Amino acid sequence: MDLCQIIEETLRRPPVPYNPTQQTLKGWVMFCLRNRGFKVTSTPKYDFEIETRDRKVSFNVTENPAQVDDSTGWIVRNPVDGDVSVIQPKA
Repeated sequence: MDLCQIIEETLRRPPVPYNPTQQTLKGWVMFCLRNRGFKVTSTPKYDFEIETRDRKVSFNVTENPAQVDDSTGWIVRNPVDGDVSVIQPKA
């Protein structure tokens, strides 16, 4: 299973549901990933990076699919049904 599939599965069964009145989407995603053992670090250019044994992968988060480009990986949450999809970075 690749990294994006693992992230997607983690966010489809989060430790806590997303509540926009209590946290930002970025904060919720980072909490969920850290809760499951991912090494998540902040970065000035993107929302965060996930460190694996052999690389760092940058991600941005959004609820607006129109924002997605190929400069980085994306975590996209559908605000209507709460479904989360992960778009793998091109590089």
